[in-house]
Amino acid sequence: MIRRRLTAVVVALVAVLGGLAVVTAVHTLEDRLVDDIDQQLATVPEVIDRASGEELRRQLAPGLEDGRRVAVVRVGPDGAIVTSVPSGSPEAPDPLPDVTGLTAPQGPFTLPGQDGGPRYRAVTSTLPNGGVLVTGISMADVDAAVTDARQVLFGVGLIALAVITL
Repeated sequence: MIRRRLTAVVVALVAVLGGLAVVTAVHTLEDRLVDDIDQQLATVPEVIDRASGEELRRQLAPGLEDGRRVAVVRVGPDGAIVTSVPSGSPEAPDPLPDVTGLTAPQGPFTLPGQDGGPRYRAVTSTLPNGGVLVTGISMADVDAAVTDARQVLFGVGLIALAVITL
């Protein structure tokens, strides 16, 4: 009888501590990946003209594959989208970030995607005409890595808990 109680207490304690370790590890992973994106966005100037906009695109997207992570949305002074370059492949572009009500300059911050698209880390910059330029980097890779890590750690934790229980 005491053996069963002791086993139950040990299993419960391991489950709680393992769960805390998984939550901490996943949260740390996500923070580090988001910090990497924020460092890339730190190069975005607060005021952007045509020349600095083209240079910004080259800095944030030096290769074609990296360029697919960057979305740029130009919003006019009236709040309407004037032009946009979506992230994703040209054949299947991602939905744009939701830029409703953004003012400049601010960021980095997380924006939801429109129509179920990926989340974005973004900054806003002022344009000479009074509009806003939103530069965002897709968080699809971050979300996928965090989901994968969560699933692997959860599975390994369940296996370890079963072994400890036995």
